[in-house]
Amino acid sequence: SDSHVFDEETPARQFWAGWLVPTIFHFQEAHTTQVLDAAVRTVNRFHTESERRPLDFAVLTGDLINNRQRNELDWLVQTLEGGRVNPDSGADDDPLPGLDPHDPFDAEGLAVPWFATLGNHDRLFEGHLASDVLVGSPTRDRARFAVQAGCVKTDLPVHCGVARPTEAFSVLPRQIPPDPRRAPVEVEDVIEALRGHGFTDSGASYWRADPAPGVRLVGLDTSTDEGLFGRLDEAQLAFLDRELAAADSAGDIAIITSHHPSGDL
Repeated sequence: SDSHVFDEETPARQFWAGWLVPTIFHFQEAHTTQVLDAAVRTVNRFHTESERRPLDFAVLTGDLINNRQRNELDWLVQTLEGGRVNPDSGADDDPLPGLDPHDPFDAEGLAVPWFATLGNHDRLFEGHLASDVLVGSPTRDRARFAVQAGCVKTDLPVHCGVARPTEAFSVLPRQIPPDPRRAPVEVEDVIEALRGHGFTDSGASYWRADPAPGVRLVGLDTSTDEGLFGRLDEAQLAFLDRELAAADSAGDIAIITSHHPSGDL
């Protein structure tokens, strides 16, 4: 869950909230594709080298990308399917000698069938904003609010991102090379990119699959257009009722997967 494949160079960042919410900034942001590839390689080793039986399938339970951007979605699919991944945006610069997280790399790709569900970050800016009023368009060339120079250092403080209100006039907005590949995607675009991984030609954001004999996998879409908490609408509840009844009748094991746990619905 929560791979959060992230274009950390995007100007659509809520740096202005960094002094309130420390999790606006993470040390590992530039490495999310490599971390996902490492997880994939680990799963593949369990599949091929374990003394136990091979794996039947894998499930990714939402927040696949971080900021509903096209380039993040492309990097996610490329990493999961395998092949060359170039997790860089804006200028194709390489300011540090040697390897860095923006260098292209060869992803191994999952060796088992995989299924996915949607999370709030796959649908909303920063996982909770339907509008770009606060974050601004991710394709532009300037951060929405000022960024502290200290954020580029290695000894990063916990509260990093933008100056506190009392310091707001001491820093300037940072220029960022624009990139049209950062264009925001709609939920239909995410579903289309993940078609065949639970999602079908129907375009529905929830699905049922039969990943192994006697197993019924139900993927629910608990994300909404209104914020970070989850919701299960009446149509999906009726769908779930039907699938559980069918599983019970057939004697199948039913596995229900969604991004939000029941306590967050």
